[in-house]
Amino acid sequence: MTPVPACGIPESDKPAAPRRDFVVLVLLWLIVTAYNYAKAYHIDDTAYLEIAKWIAGHPFHPMSGILNWSGIDEPIYKTNQPHLFLYLMALWSMLFGFGEHAQHLLQAIAAMMCIVLFYRLARFFAGETAVWLTAVMILGPAFIISQNIMVDIPLLAAWLGFFNLLICGVKDENQTRRYFGASLACSAALLIKYTSLALLPILCLSLLMERRRKQYWTALVPLGALAGWSLFNYADYGAIHLLTRPIAGKSAMEPFRLFGAVILAVGGVIPIGLIDFVESDARLMRRRGIIYSTVILCLIGLVAATTAGWLSAGWSRLLLWAAFLINGTLNLACILPAARELVSRKIWKGKLTPDTAPVLYLVLWAGGTTLFYVLLSPLIAVRHVLLILPPLWLIAGYRHGKSLRGASMAFGLTMTVLLSAGLGISDWRFAEFERNEAPALMRWLPKTGTVWASGHWGWQWYTGLAGMPQVDVEKSELQAGDYLAVAELEDPQKLK
Repeated sequence: MTPVPACGIPESDKPAAPRRDFVVLVLLWLIVTAYNYAKAYHIDDTAYLEIAKWIAGHPFHPMSGILNWSGIDEPIYKTNQPHLFLYLMALWSMLFGFGEHAQHLLQAIAAMMCIVLFYRLARFFAGETAVWLTAVMILGPAFIISQNIMVDIPLLAAWLGFFNLLICGVKDENQTRRYFGASLACSAALLIKYTSLALLPILCLSLLMERRRKQYWTALVPLGALAGWSLFNYADYGAIHLLTRPIAGKSAMEPFRLFGAVILAVGGVIPIGLIDFVESDARLMRRRGIIYSTVILCLIGLVAATTAGWLSAGWSRLLLWAAFLINGTLNLACILPAARELVSRKIWKGKLTPDTAPVLYLVLWAGGTTLFYVLLSPLIAVRHVLLILPPLWLIAGYRHGKSLRGASMAFGLTMTVLLSAGLGISDWRFAEFERNEAPALMRWLPKTGTVWASGHWGWQWYTGLAGMPQVDVEKSELQAGDYLAVAELEDPQKLK
């Protein structure tokens, strides 16, 4: 099958985005916003809320507050993230408060940016298939469930802004504007999460390989942002956060374990690997309806058998892990054909052209981010691999965008909706339990002593609202007649 040109559809052949695409994009935004709007605070939301509350009252000392996120009261600078988005949360709270509806509307703005920016990249690489690519990306569980009020969706918006400028602006006459904009997006991403250090070598490599000597200075912008943030840290608490943040030591085998975790996480949330595999072989394409129907029926059968008790949870878990491993391997293998094309063109021997640069940036985006997580991340969660998913979908759009029709598109959307519906409902119910149970406990327990709370995530926020102090395993002194409300599944503090 002949892939589309590396720079996407030629400018002269690109039709204007149809009005129905705009309608679909608005609908996608309404769906993800509706899911998140009334959802209870969950997972790491509480840490961000507490830090934002501190920043609202102490904007010049953001790292000097106290947070209990590991069982004991510790300074905020012990946490891992910079604070750009948390400053936005604090500013937003001054206007609308810290309630779920208000803060989730702020997240909805970031979600809207992600939808528009990803669609623009998808139009560049895949033309009319762009709206489908955007739907399967945005409706996937990695995106829709990862919203909450954590930094992952705003971070993705900054990354998509960076790659929009780098990729879609490859033919722009004003290259200074292109690279200055990309450097600002990189700076914003760095100040949202240090994972964005992976963007710096891509920016520098782009400048070198495109031979943009007049724009070399733009690489100093994100470095200046980090330097300014570091000086601010030093004025705040006497150290540089980026250099003193806790980093767990790794064994020689840890990168292999993390790479396996990346494969499993990517394999559990998107079906692009199987679609790419089928679309790359003419014989499989003729049988794609049978292949896709079999996969969907197997998934439904697994859920039904586990629910009915015919299949134990242990066997169900093993079968899912095997499926995720196979699917994740196929997902990441999508990078190889694009990388092979770049090697065949021997791009290292000459200047990058508008035909090769966009594909190179996709390969670096997917491969470089994976490598960053494997070498430097302490753990892998689905929200972490969210940054790897856009280039995988875009590479598939680049390779099959003009020919992708019918069964493959229906399968991708069906699997995406099934996964998000199942995982989304369970995650919503988990978060809702935290919001409901904390005040119910306070109404039910006798008022004879202090009711302490043990457990982080949303439990920590809602028990605080209900009047339960968070237990500190070193300092709290529980007395006879006190109660301890422990959320066993939410990283509770272990009292000695």
